[in-house]
Amino acid sequence: MAFKAAFSRALITVFRFSLLSAVVVCPSICVCAQTAPSAASIGQRIEAILTEVKRIDTANDAPDESHQRHRSVNSSDWQFTGFFDHEHPLLLNASFSEGSVVRQETYYLVDDKPVLVKVLRWWDVDDESKAPKPPVRQAFYIDNGQTLRRVIKIESARKTRQVVDTPQAASGFTERANLITKILLTNSRDPKFPESLESFPESELPEK
Repeated sequence: MAFKAAFSRALITVFRFSLLSAVVVCPSICVCAQTAPSAASIGQRIEAILTEVKRIDTANDAPDESHQRHRSVNSSDWQFTGFFDHEHPLLLNASFSEGSVVRQETYYLVDDKPVLVKVLRWWDVDDESKAPKPPVRQAFYIDNGQTLRRVIKIESARKTRQVVDTPQAASGFTERANLITKILLTNSRDPKFPESLESFPESELPEK
């Protein structure tokens, strides 16, 4: 009986120690996992992205070569253009017009993955003052499959600018870029492909 009592006390001591360890250790682990990248870290990663963007722009402005060339496909509501290194896209553009609304998407890619996505939406009207809303420019900086920073500029008289540093999955941008690449490489005019691009939820402005 003395042995059983001692054994029971030992189990209780181990259980209490384990419980205490879980209480002390777990919160520190959770905090580390959820800590957002610092502004300095985001700034450094964005600088690296802009270096790649500048390199792509320089190559895009140069005359076509055997391995680097431009492609384009037009349909009733869409205009697609792209700059490719062999079969790999470096720069993609897709312009969609519906009525007076025009949306232009620009994708800069490294290793077939978007690193910067620009979206411009405006109204194609003779008198800009009669447009229902001002033009909106957005830029999404992407690294390791996540949006690092989203910059929103509203081209109104107040020139408002909003910066969002909340990381979000960038899979939607990758899917759109892959589809635009397919359209350009196959010279496809199949209407089902552009139709799937008409909805662009990632470009919707965040709720205030």
